[in-house]
Amino acid sequence: MNVSRRGFLKLSGLSIASLATGLGFDPAVAEAKGYALKLVGTQKIPSICHFCAGGCGMLLHVKEGKLIHLEGDPDHPTNEGTLCPKAASLLSVANSPGRVTKPKRRAPGADHWEDISWEEALDIVAKKTKEVRDASWKAADEIVDVKTGLKEMVTVNRADGIAFFGSAEVDNEESYLIKKFCELIGTPYNEHQARI
Repeated sequence: MNVSRRGFLKLSGLSIASLATGLGFDPAVAEAKGYALKLVGTQKIPSICHFCAGGCGMLLHVKEGKLIHLEGDPDHPTNEGTLCPKAASLLSVANSPGRVTKPKRRAPGADHWEDISWEEALDIVAKKTKEVRDASWKAADEIVDVKTGLKEMVTVNRADGIAFFGSAEVDNEESYLIKKFCELIGTPYNEHQARI
């Protein structure tokens, strides 16, 4: 059978049209009904995305304490209803069965994680931070002048054994606190995944 390009397009269009009318399928009606049913009985809560400094507006639809749907806020001046992939994925993050909601610890040599209290977690982190800071503390660096060859000791007061690495899940306020904490314990090594 010899079919031209134009003939192929006509046959394809006719096939799709006959299939759609034969089954009584109207995509616009189906989409509207599905959307309305999904949001019936939900409370619409305006919110702000926490991922970056953009401050994009979101509308959260909550039903019985569970996030059912989220979308960009069309009235928000920053994003005007659009969402980036990170913000759009917040629904799956919020409802993930694998989401960790309590601190966990894997003891040295253990093959499993155990739930611990927030007090225990903070105590472990504080003790380990102090231990590593004391072991890796550097009070001064030796600087050599290239031209003269003279050596000079310069005060640096830093903890070389500690570094912080931020993520896209850390909001602006948390980033500010992390930076202040880095300065407090004396580590200059503060990096972020978005820059890398």
